[in-house]
Order: sequence, then C-alpha cells, then structure tokens
Amino acid sequence: MSKETNTFLSSSHTPARKCEDDNSSVFTCLEFIKEAEITEQRAKELLDLGWLQPVDSDTIKHDSNNSISKDLVFKQSDVFRAREANKLCIDFELPSLAGAMIVDLLKKIDDLEAQLKEKE
Repeated sequence: MSKETNTFLSSSHTPARKCEDDNSSVFTCLEFIKEAEITEQRAKELLDLGWLQPVDSDTIKHDSNNSISKDLVFKQSDVFRAREANKLCIDFELPSLAGAMIVDLLKKIDDLEAQLKEKE
C-alpha cells in the first residue's frame, strides 16, 4: 500500500468505537439512506451481503421491483459503517464487498490498538 493511500485511510477513518456509542437512535430505510449518504442500490448490496443488519433482521424483504423494503429500521452505528464503506467504494472504485471488508478490518485494527493501550 502506498504511503498516500495509507495516509488517506488513517485520516479519513473514524474509529468504529466512536460510531457505536449511540445505538439508541434508529432510522427508517429512507432516513438511513439519506443519513448514510449512500444509494439505495449500495444499501441493497450491503444487505444482500449480510454486512448490514437491520434492527429486526427477520424483516429483510425486497419489494416486487427488487428495491429494499421501506419497513427496515437501522441503528446509528449502521449509518456510520455504511457511509464509511460507501466512501471507500467511491474513492477507490471498489465493489461493495471490498468496502465492507475494509471497514471490518479497520474496526479490528482499532479494537486491537485499544487492547494494546489497555495493557500498557
């Protein structure tokens, strides 16, 4: 990975711990798409991958025109994760799966760094 890419990732990445602090807020599907600044297509892809989990994951359905069910409800942490994955996908021209994987890996790095700091 080039130094420029590494700098971009470290400066644009918001640690997941900060994003998950407020899970009391929930968003309808339309609010989620607006707040996460993603397209409905990207949201559908992340749902189909199983990476995005609505509050009641038993309600995942697609309308007859293959769009996302408007009944889904998402947590605040999902908004931040989806926004971050979407930014990576756009900036680096990546598929949704790659963006989701990078966000997960960045979260694992944050968690490991936090564990190291606790042990010091």
